[in-house]
Amino acid sequence: MHPGHALYNFVLPAARGLARVAALYNEKIAEGLEGRKGIEERWRRKAAQLKGAGKIVWFHVSSVGEFEQAKPVMNLLAARFGEDIRIALTFYSPSGMNYYE
Repeated sequence: MHPGHALYNFVLPAARGLARVAALYNEKIAEGLEGRKGIEERWRRKAAQLKGAGKIVWFHVSSVGEFEQAKPVMNLLAARFGEDIRIALTFYSPSGMNYYE
């Protein structure tokens, strides 16, 4: 196994554990972990809804600031291609998810 893979396989579970402990003391971390529950099922359900919807451009942003930077690009795509594309948007941070709603 590549050393990088071994390190990743060790660090990821450790980071998850630390995040759970940190969530006990930090509301934003707790909200982020709660928002990730069931993420795979939600993605599958949404992907099934988009089947046959044509071309999809997916934007994944980490923060509200990144969302604000991506908005002009999304608007340009929407203006240029109209109904020929669908824009999918996902956020990493709870503040981003709450901002967009």
